[in-house]
Amino acid sequence: MAGRVEWPVTSGMDSGLYTSPGANRAASDTLFSAGPPGPRAGQSSGDPSRDVMMALRSLPLFSRLTDDEFKLVAALLHSDSANQGQLIYEIGSDKTNLYILRRGRVAVRWTDQQDVEQRRLVNPGGVFNELSFLTGIRCRDTAEALEPKTKLWYLPRKDFQDLLSRRPDIKPRLVYSQEALDVLDKVRRIDWLRPDETVIVFAKRHWWVFARLVIFTLAIAGGLIGLLTLTPAAGALGSALPPIIILIVLAAASFLIWSFVDWQNDFFAVTDQRIIHRERVLLIRDDQDEIPLNRVQDVTVIREGVNILQTIMFLLLDIGNISIEALGAQSRIVFQDIGNPDEVSYQIFVERARAMSASHLTERARIRAELRRELGLAERAPAKPIERKTTRPRLLRQRFGQMRAALGRLRQTLLPRMRLVDGDQITYRKHWLVLVRQAGLQFALLLTYAISLLAVASTQAIAGELLREPVVTIILVVIGLGLGFWFVWEYEDWRNDIYIVTPDQIIDSKRSPFGLRGTQRRQAGMGAVQNVTSATRGVIDLLFDMGDVTVRTGGAEGALVFNNVYNPHGVQRDITARVEAYAARQREREAAQRNREMAEWIAIYDDLRGLHKRDPGQDGNRDSVR
Repeated sequence: MAGRVEWPVTSGMDSGLYTSPGANRAASDTLFSAGPPGPRAGQSSGDPSRDVMMALRSLPLFSRLTDDEFKLVAALLHSDSANQGQLIYEIGSDKTNLYILRRGRVAVRWTDQQDVEQRRLVNPGGVFNELSFLTGIRCRDTAEALEPKTKLWYLPRKDFQDLLSRRPDIKPRLVYSQEALDVLDKVRRIDWLRPDETVIVFAKRHWWVFARLVIFTLAIAGGLIGLLTLTPAAGALGSALPPIIILIVLAAASFLIWSFVDWQNDFFAVTDQRIIHRERVLLIRDDQDEIPLNRVQDVTVIREGVNILQTIMFLLLDIGNISIEALGAQSRIVFQDIGNPDEVSYQIFVERARAMSASHLTERARIRAELRRELGLAERAPAKPIERKTTRPRLLRQRFGQMRAALGRLRQTLLPRMRLVDGDQITYRKHWLVLVRQAGLQFALLLTYAISLLAVASTQAIAGELLREPVVTIILVVIGLGLGFWFVWEYEDWRNDIYIVTPDQIIDSKRSPFGLRGTQRRQAGMGAVQNVTSATRGVIDLLFDMGDVTVRTGGAEGALVFNNVYNPHGVQRDITARVEAYAARQREREAAQRNREMAEWIAIYDDLRGLHKRDPGQDGNRDSVR
């Protein structure tokens, strides 16, 4: 890269290096302008910003870009700063920026498979967090600033991906590392994934499972057709033989199509957060089990068939079952008939070790930060300014808000949502199809009764005279009120059964209509939850996305069941996310308490050591130091 570089230096946190398109163009033209040749690789130009840009330009990722293309990339850079001891990002975080160090030093730490901490130091011009930037996976290491006023440039992944979508001609000239290519080959974006989750292994049952059904079906169909055509029965059937053969062929083809869809529907997945088994039988059921990685205890590979021939076939085709045991009752997932089970089992252990080491590495980073604060080696975080609330009345806005809230409460009473988010609380109700089943007859009778009365009264003069009689009127009103009360009773019985998920608890509340038969309320703390599963049964439930969610706990009764809820897999995801967030908060609180205690011990030790430092000239006098 030739020419003198006068790269603009900006100030402020997270501010763009360019303030306008014109400034972008001017800065880029200055960077790539013709002029005396710059320093050779490995030499410093004396200009830190220029050296950093040269380091970025020399990355293999950008080495094949033209100068004009690299200008577009450089225009996306932003600046940032960090104090000594501050974490730029943590392992497991979703910061996918590419960082370039301008000034100071940064320590990048990670743990190997033996849970031993490894470290590399990044000097000015160094680049880090490349893997997350290229693949979008969560950070696999922790970066910590080692010097005061550390200065960084960073390239946001989202902005870079937007650039590639606008300029697809740039992508073929990017040079990816083999590690990034391996990760990209495994990474998949699927609708059931969480926003910050990445699939590491996605497997279906081995093709032999479907091939075995094809062979068996073709053998049965061929045998039946052979019996019909090669035996004396063929002459007896006469003209009925061709339709029978066609029916056999159609039945075999239909069964194979159904079997293929059923084979494709099921999957096993290992993500960077959990292990998932989805079992779907077309038009019959849809079940999903999952286990967080940090709860996995044992993984067993089984290569054994029901007979010797099947066992030999499994060994030849490298097919097996994987049994995954986890903490908690009935916390077990089996990957059946998958290919290359040893590799899948190895990946489970790798991801589990990475998940466990991530928490250890994060805790170590927090210990370092706490020790730095206690020993006065780092600046304490500044106090947040007090927010001043205005006292100016906003009556119109308040009245409008109150009216909206009242309308919302009325709507929630008359036709409540099946999933209602109120702050940090989520309330679920049974599917509206349950209401139709439970109160549909009563509503139909009430509606038919009202329409019939109106029709008779408006078309029959004699009926109109009869309806004016007091006794008849009272009887009709009583019948109408009875039907109405029957409908309202069933409706209230449906509306009052709710399931509540808070950050700390799961609640199953059943209240009889108007509370006449009392209320039943079961609840469990998030810390007691051991496993969450979802299941859908039957054609109707599958069509209307209705099912059950079972929350197993360590309590005596064993489980809380959310019956007939809408989108059971979504409810399962909500609960699992709350359980994991609760566990993370518990770990953070416990770790913070331990870190504070440890830091206080070390600070007291350091203070005592300074007060009672032994004088070298008094080593022989034991009583001189207390």
